[in-house]
Amino acid sequence: MVSAMSEAELELGRRREAGGEAGRERGETVELPARALLRHAMALGSSGSGKTVLSKVVVEEVVRAGLPALCLDPQGDLCSLALSAHDDEEARAALEARGVDPELARRFAEDADVVVFTPASTRGVPLGADPLAASSGPDAGEDEERWTRAAGTLAALLGYAGDDDGEGFMAVLATVLEARAEAGEALTSVGALTDHLVTLDEAGGLDPYARFWSVDKLRKAIRKLARLEVGPRRKLFRLGVPLDIDLLLGRGSGPEAAPPGKTRVAIVHLNSLHSQEDKEFLVAALAERLYAWMLANPSAEPQALFYLDEVAPYVPPVRKPRCKDSLQLLFKQARKYGLCCLMATQNPGDVDYRAMAQFGTWALGRLTTRQDLKKVEPTIKALAPAACDAIMAELPRLRPGQFVLLSPDHFEDPVRFQTRWLLTRHETLDEGRIAELADARWRERFAPYHKPRVAKAAPAKVEPEPVAVEPAPEPEPAPEPAPKPELPLPAPAPVEVSAPEPAPVEASKPAPAPKPAKPKKPTRAEREAQAQADQLETLRVAGPVDAKGFAAAAGCSVSKARRDLDRLESAGLVGRFKRGRSAHYWARDTGARPDLDMPEKVLVATPRIGQQQATVLGQSLVKTSVVGALRGTGPVETLVHASLVHALLYRVEFEERVAVGLLDRIGGLVGGQRGGGHELRLGSVYLHPQTLALSVWEPGRGLAFVEAEREIRSPASDVRDLDDAVRFVALPPGGLRFDESRWQTRASPEAVQAAFAARWEGRILAVRPVFLPLWKLLIRRHEPAGMRIAMIDAIEGLGVEWP
Repeated sequence: MVSAMSEAELELGRRREAGGEAGRERGETVELPARALLRHAMALGSSGSGKTVLSKVVVEEVVRAGLPALCLDPQGDLCSLALSAHDDEEARAALEARGVDPELARRFAEDADVVVFTPASTRGVPLGADPLAASSGPDAGEDEERWTRAAGTLAALLGYAGDDDGEGFMAVLATVLEARAEAGEALTSVGALTDHLVTLDEAGGLDPYARFWSVDKLRKAIRKLARLEVGPRRKLFRLGVPLDIDLLLGRGSGPEAAPPGKTRVAIVHLNSLHSQEDKEFLVAALAERLYAWMLANPSAEPQALFYLDEVAPYVPPVRKPRCKDSLQLLFKQARKYGLCCLMATQNPGDVDYRAMAQFGTWALGRLTTRQDLKKVEPTIKALAPAACDAIMAELPRLRPGQFVLLSPDHFEDPVRFQTRWLLTRHETLDEGRIAELADARWRERFAPYHKPRVAKAAPAKVEPEPVAVEPAPEPEPAPEPAPKPELPLPAPAPVEVSAPEPAPVEASKPAPAPKPAKPKKPTRAEREAQAQADQLETLRVAGPVDAKGFAAAAGCSVSKARRDLDRLESAGLVGRFKRGRSAHYWARDTGARPDLDMPEKVLVATPRIGQQQATVLGQSLVKTSVVGALRGTGPVETLVHASLVHALLYRVEFEERVAVGLLDRIGGLVGGQRGGGHELRLGSVYLHPQTLALSVWEPGRGLAFVEAEREIRSPASDVRDLDDAVRFVALPPGGLRFDESRWQTRASPEAVQAAFAARWEGRILAVRPVFLPLWKLLIRRHEPAGMRIAMIDAIEGLGVEWP
């Protein structure tokens, strides 16, 4: 079946001419080789473009070829894969009208075992998401980082961000989990971990972890951990099918397995979770489990499809939800293990470019916003440089179901096609419809998983051993001599009675230490993954470097260094830029941007307005029509979306002497002299990076730019600036979304100093580039049709006119 799957062709639709209807004239079927999915596929298109229908077509095709699919459904659109489209004469006639053979729909319904899983809910088949069960399961493998990832997932769920507190809590959890696993007593559930930590606290055993985190903070975190099993969230940990990938994919022989001859389509309905935080947690736990599963089940052929609809909220370019790292790791490594990934989004501008770089096949539907078009343009240039201009001009005019397919490994030129219609119904199912299907199809098969699991308490002997976690306290082996006096007592009797029977002697001894298991020989895939990790670490330390510098750091030949760097670059892990006559490379995950000659970290103002608030504020900027509202024709404008961007400013730090007292100041301004006493002030002003206009911030009025003339002599320290309004943090620039052309055309520091000196007499201490967060609001205009962009600051949510 695997080799057949590798040779399978996936029918996507019919060819069409550029800008034309579906190719009735040519009548050619567009077929994508199934092996193309090993390098992953991305479907892009605005709302109503048909990207979800296309993605469901891919799912139907891989299932027809015998490949199981695991689909994450954020809205309920994918759940209708369980609904047959050939039930009656009317449905069959509708299929024929759309050019679909009803017999194909009937056969798909017979061959597909579609099951809808509902996390923390019994409406469908309940699904649990305990990250510790996932990390200690039978296919967790020998991945040394799995405990760290499980600790990070739990810390994120409890609200500990990637700050010092989050890192401290993660260090404690990872250390505890790893130590218990090494002792052969892995903590396999959140309940067991909580019991273990509570018992340690009661026994006074938390002190060894003080080197990672404050013990008082740790006690508070333990209480929060215990509350995970109280209230609605407890169902995530005690109810439902465990995150067992083989079980989800229908493998095995139990009643929950796919019936003989059928292929499983597992649909995880994310809307059964009511907070975005819980959804991100589940996606992270599932991605971790998939990663462990594929390491334990390597394959050079396609063996499963992983499909996430509307991926943007889970891999955003700036924010870092817990699932982001897990998904990016999956995208980078999955193709080497036979796991195919399919993603879809209507906002490519809201997806991290590093994640999108891992996808080799792109289906581009209608895109209308400048931001989304700009986001995909580099990919089109890279995959189809000769056709780039034509495709960019065509995308805004595409009709629903029309796509441009870019897959250079399998098609020399872009392929324009009209998506075929589905073999199943295309509806959005709510929880009531899902419950009806579950009663009819799945409830009995998965009956054992509808009852809450009782968390097992951790073994009592584990609890008093927190010091085993820490190698430092050596006095702990003191109890070991206790068994020694017992050895001579029982030993003589059995030895003298019967020499041939050593068993009694052995029985009287303490339980022998188990022989250390032979280290498992790493597979070729594991060796390659480790080599890649080592190469990246070398580049993180040495980079950015050219091939010769990398060869010297890695201890290999220059030719091998070039080959390794090319592989890392093709995987999207490494960036390249020209410096002089040679190419230099850097690891993208460092967040650096040496290609723009940026520092390792830049100062970024912390936003106070979140996306939800920005959306509400954006709605207030949408123009409405009183007449239209009365007639029911709707608003004049509609807010499409809000995205966080960062704008560049120059911060000039200075010190200046200022006359004390109003009379002295007036005398100095009028007579050109300063009288009386003076005081030394420190301050900063902010200038526009191109025009060098002065940025002024006023609470309640927001940000404005003013051109200061040479005659203005008021002290620079009196300028209302951003210092009192925001807090700056140092961040790697790779995670920011900003206009790179603004950075490349910014004024020189010397020009900034000259502009300051022309206005004030202070002494300049430093000139630094800083970034201010803004919310970019894309607004669709209905009459006349068009788009406009509005900007509000992320500090108070006030409008900004940025020069």
